[in-house]
Amino acid sequence: MDSVRYRFLALIGALLLGCDVTSPSSGPPLVWAQLDAGSATTCGVTLNGDGYCWGDAWATGGNDTSPPVLLPRRLPGHHQWRVIEVGQGIACGLTVAEETICWGPRWNLYDSQPKQVRGDQHFATITVGDSHACGLTAAGAAWCWGDNLRGELGLAWPDYLTAPRDSAVQPVGGQAYVALRAGPESTCGLVANGDLFCWGGSEVEGDGFTPHVVQTGFGFTALSFGGSGGGRGEVCAIGADSTLYCFGYEVHSLLPQPTPTAVTLPGGSKPGQAAVGGTWQPLMGWPYAYVLHHCGASTTGAVFCWGSNDYGQLGDSSTVDRAIPTVVAGLTDVASVTTGGIHSCVLTHDGTAYCWGWNGRGQLGIGSDRDHVTTPMPVLSAP
Repeated sequence: MDSVRYRFLALIGALLLGCDVTSPSSGPPLVWAQLDAGSATTCGVTLNGDGYCWGDAWATGGNDTSPPVLLPRRLPGHHQWRVIEVGQGIACGLTVAEETICWGPRWNLYDSQPKQVRGDQHFATITVGDSHACGLTAAGAAWCWGDNLRGELGLAWPDYLTAPRDSAVQPVGGQAYVALRAGPESTCGLVANGDLFCWGGSEVEGDGFTPHVVQTGFGFTALSFGGSGGGRGEVCAIGADSTLYCFGYEVHSLLPQPTPTAVTLPGGSKPGQAAVGGTWQPLMGWPYAYVLHHCGASTTGAVFCWGSNDYGQLGDSSTVDRAIPTVVAGLTDVASVTTGGIHSCVLTHDGTAYCWGWNGRGQLGIGSDRDHVTTPMPVLSAP
């Protein structure tokens, strides 16, 4: 598809979605296979295995004085990527060559170039929190690395609160997991019967520095864990009855073991996937407050969001907080949804990416750093 035709289609798409069309010219469209939203950064992998990031400049090799990256920028090196996940100051990816590569100031303050993780176990999946990451082997073994300030690596005494690790270490307990998710300062995993184990520090599971059962009896089949630092995290998981349950900071902030609460999607929609985003606003230079938002994709390809909405991160054309899921207008055939600090993105089945919410660091990939966007806009590419 030539660039003129793409700009025309992008214009029509933006109009249909009710967007303000002020984006600069862009190159041929990128066809995405995977997408992940971090704190103020977004990264993804194209269908041909190229890796891209945009937003905070550290994710593409910049430093504190570098300007934000406003359009997807290809990562340096010659890796062919399978998946890339990004947090607050660390990004990690899996390559086709079965390498686990990480970079960022929270990973290595002195060298921003991507490097293979020491003790790499050639993971089947990875997950990235704010400042730590974990991998899951094909046999279900969990390994973690990075920050360990609140025990998010799952190590026992005397190593439970120790310096960051630049090599992969195994959480204690020896559980075999079927899914693993890193949150802001803790980690959670599902075992085969759907029980949820967590470790680290958050309202999801209390301060438990080694893996322990947090929820049992729901038969969880899918897991999302997000939120903000200081333990203000939340889990959303799909139960064996296809019900979406969420629990954590905002729902039951006073309980040491929060009780999962069922979340009903409009119109009888069944959840296919969920995502939790959030941040501690002083990190962004704003007044003291925690913000948390959620999005869910239905099995029919619709998207619903709820929670904090100061910067349009719910995508409903407003900046009004929503206590219950609200449809994100104009999106259909959505394959996956991902939430960052105060922005949200989706990937459709045809490989198109859309983002909305706060854009102060260019993390929406729309070619500008306009403050925020309240409806989905297509991620562009560099001319």
